[in-house]
Amino acid sequence: DAGRGFFFCNSTMLPVWAAIAQPKSDDSEDYTSSGWWRLESQECAKVRRGSVRNEDFYVYGMMEAEGRSVPLAGGEKEFCVASVQFEAEGDVSCDDSGFDSAQFRKISIGNEKAFTYQFTPELFNPDYVNRARNSTDEQ
Repeated sequence: DAGRGFFFCNSTMLPVWAAIAQPKSDDSEDYTSSGWWRLESQECAKVRRGSVRNEDFYVYGMMEAEGRSVPLAGGEKEFCVASVQFEAEGDVSCDDSGFDSAQFRKISIGNEKAFTYQFTPELFNPDYVNRARNSTDEQ
């Protein structure tokens, strides 16, 4: 199990709070979102055990910057989050269940047993993320 799993690493100079939405089971299209993992600068955490081969995950993060929280930019799917530790079923209404909602970024894992998602400073900058997406779309 040591070489398998989903990891978060913080490559920013500031603390990041991270959350993940993952399939409920191997053949499920239903997701569960959960968080938070607090990652200091240059710190990593294992957030899922076991193989992640050929699965889709969604990630979200909040970077602590000068007394404010800066959200991860460029999310494409909404999942539930909370201000404290949480776990939320993906098929519930966030508002009706007492959760907030956030836009998570999709991560598709290929034929890998393990995957590390790196939180980098530019991923918290909407202008950078939009430029990168637009240049990819134009190719």
